[in-house]
Amino acid sequence: MHVRTWKKKNNPSIEFPSRKIAGLLILLLFCSPNFNALDLNKYPNKYPFLKLKSIVPVKGEGSHLFDSDYGFNPEVYVFERKENKKKTYLYVFNLYGDLIYRTLFRDVELYAKKYKYKQLGDEEVILLYPTSLDEDDDLDILLATNIKTSGKFEVPINEQRLYLYERVYDEWFNRHKNEFRWELIPRDLITDIAVANEDLRGEEKKVIASSLDWHVYVLSINGEILEKYKLNSAPWCIALMKNQKDIAVGAYDGVYLIKNSSVVKIYNSDNRIIDIDVGDIDDDSKEEILALDSKGTLILLEQGGGIILKHKVDALAIKFLDLSKYLTFNNKKILLIKNRDVEILNYPLSLDWSYHIGERILSFDIYPRENPKFFVFGCAYNTYIFEVNPKFFVFRDGLVYYESARNSFFSNNCSSAYKAAEKCKEIMEKINEDEYVFRCKMIMNRCQANISENMSKIAMEYYENATKFLEKNIWDAALLNAKAALDMFIKLKNISMVLKIDLFIKDVESRIESLGNESLKKSIENLRDGNYEDALRNAEIAKNLFLKINKTSLVRESDRVIETAKLYISAEKYIDLSKKFFENESYDEALNYLDLAMNIHRNLNSSRLEELEKERKKILSYKNASNYMLKSAKKLMENNLDEAEFYAEKAKDIYLKYSDDKKLDEVNRLLSKINEKRNEEFYKMLENIGMLSVLFVFIAILGILGGYILVRRRRIAKISQLKNEDEEIIDEILSKRRGDNQ
Repeated sequence: MHVRTWKKKNNPSIEFPSRKIAGLLILLLFCSPNFNALDLNKYPNKYPFLKLKSIVPVKGEGSHLFDSDYGFNPEVYVFERKENKKKTYLYVFNLYGDLIYRTLFRDVELYAKKYKYKQLGDEEVILLYPTSLDEDDDLDILLATNIKTSGKFEVPINEQRLYLYERVYDEWFNRHKNEFRWELIPRDLITDIAVANEDLRGEEKKVIASSLDWHVYVLSINGEILEKYKLNSAPWCIALMKNQKDIAVGAYDGVYLIKNSSVVKIYNSDNRIIDIDVGDIDDDSKEEILALDSKGTLILLEQGGGIILKHKVDALAIKFLDLSKYLTFNNKKILLIKNRDVEILNYPLSLDWSYHIGERILSFDIYPRENPKFFVFGCAYNTYIFEVNPKFFVFRDGLVYYESARNSFFSNNCSSAYKAAEKCKEIMEKINEDEYVFRCKMIMNRCQANISENMSKIAMEYYENATKFLEKNIWDAALLNAKAALDMFIKLKNISMVLKIDLFIKDVESRIESLGNESLKKSIENLRDGNYEDALRNAEIAKNLFLKINKTSLVRESDRVIETAKLYISAEKYIDLSKKFFENESYDEALNYLDLAMNIHRNLNSSRLEELEKERKKILSYKNASNYMLKSAKKLMENNLDEAEFYAEKAKDIYLKYSDDKKLDEVNRLLSKINEKRNEEFYKMLENIGMLSVLFVFIAILGILGGYILVRRRRIAKISQLKNEDEEIIDEILSKRRGDNQ
């Protein structure tokens, strides 16, 4: 199913007339001839439809429940935008609120990185939809984004994208990363996303996306456009029919139905349809279409366009609920998301149950689609995870039998009364509902003992028992007996005893309320003192006491304290986890958990926020120091000793700031290695210099010897030349002398 986010709309204040008939649930009773309307206003709201499972301190701009491994329970996916919407964080929690992981999408990872616009920085994630298109172990993430620039480029950019990213494991870096798979480039903004056959393993998956370019796209898991349907106006929301082929579309001008590859407009509207859903609400084996327009009008349509009903509600979103697994009758409901409230309506539109969250609701989801078991509501500060309360339905069934038994008993029809009371007792025992087990036993015992026994005498016995229990401060038993007596005296029209017992009940309830207030006061004091477990325990005691006397406002106040205590307990858990990851030098995980804890303390205006901010700075510093150490070691391996020493000294400055002797020893050992390496290089240099000196001397000696030999040879040659010249002169003189002698 799809996830919706909303912006606050200027809807008029709308009176919801169905509140006048709130609490009427008409059920058939097979085992008794009596048929009675069950007035829920007579009974305390002991068992809410939803019970809070956990709270996670993340703003729920988008929230989704998805079972990625097709197991028994889904994971909770919440996305939040930070830093002026330039960073989108996807948080993944289990149902107990434990963080599984957090991943970040920066704008440069999307459009800017792909198209090399390094200074873009204006890509905003509008929708985020986690799924598994290829049914492998890697999560697929569909992202709809809006890209706008102004003044940064000569040609301003105004484009929209639908991306598919896959979260894969990188063995080289031993971490997960988001890898781009494909993109769709529509002409305008993507407004809604759905996946066909998402929960059916082995079935072909398809991506359905609506866009303000007046089209609905049907894509394969590889991003190929399989179908492209054009409407007469811009679509805003989509819902898949049960066959996972037909599509109901809410648009600016009404409702469309895409069926058998053709587009048919089935409802005209002057107002934009802001949410849409489908379901068989009247058990006629045909799906109806439920739509909500921007003026707060709820429209129920047949597929052919026939209007079944129109009603004004003050709501932001709607959802059809099929509860046939839990209820035999009246099991089709409508969920309304209001500004800070969740309401569940019977069909046709009587209020069944409501819950005040207290924060502006931004998104929601249910799982599974039929007979949902889990609900998630993303709000302005936190995300709330709820679980369907089975006791809600058991109690309803038990009340039907109790009403039948009571009416039969007062009509002296003990045969029918006994059968209905026996069935009521059997049902109420399943949820340890002592009050109604007692009431049913009373009817059974009286019917078995003496059908004709005087009713006034029986009522007086219960009243006397009530006073005895009160003297012993056994409040529950006193109330049970007093209410049983009151029931009978009302039937007997004994006004004096009715007034007397009514005052008695008020006195008991006043004492119970006093005990509840005392426990609630202790709980608030525990919160101030930081004893969050005690605060939770005392607040739950107070709530149970207030439930006994149907004090709705005090129950809500107790709920608020319970939620606050649970948030603080979660914060302490996150802080402990952050410390453990910090000790293990997993600084990213330590930051993730500390950020969650800080979100809680920030939202609750806690005085510890300054202390946690200092802790966060310390983790960031240690993360930087760890990076410096890694860089230093890398530079050391590369024999870049100056840079290695530079990074090591930066790490040392951080550890000195926090007086961390253990880390200082590590960095000093690294510096020692750097110095050793430097000394080794120095000695090698000296050795090289010595060898060079010897070589230079040897070369010099060789040069001298060579010069001497060269000079010597020249002198010898000169002498030889002179000698030859002398010999020539002598020969010449001798020749002349011989000529003279002749």
